[in-house]
Amino acid sequence: MTVNAVNDAVDAVNGEITHINGVALTGNAQDIAVDNGTVVIAADGAMTFEPAADFNGEINFGYQVKDADGDVDSANVKVTVNAVNAVNDAVDGDRERGGE
Repeated sequence: MTVNAVNDAVDAVNGEITHINGVALTGNAQDIAVDNGTVVIAADGAMTFEPAADFNGEINFGYQVKDADGDVDSANVKVTVNAVNAVNDAVDGDRERGGE
C-alpha cells in the first residue's frame, strides 16, 4: 500500500471585528501595517491590535497566509473602533459653601 500526501490549499478568511475602545483584539496573522493603530505579532503567531489613543472609526487591512508548500491565500479584515462615552467621576465628600 502506498499513501501519498495531499497538498491541501491554504485558506485565509475575510473577517470583521468590532473593538470597544480599551479592549485589545486578538487573532492569528503575519506582520500587518495599519494606520491609526498598532498590530503586534507574538512568537506564537498571535496578533494583537491596539488602536491609537482617542481613535474611533474603521481600519481596513489585508493579509496573506502561506503554507510550507508555498500555497498562498489572501483575506481582508475590517476593524471598527467604537467611540466610548467618557464617564465623569463624582467624589463623595464635604463641600464648602460660600457666604455662610
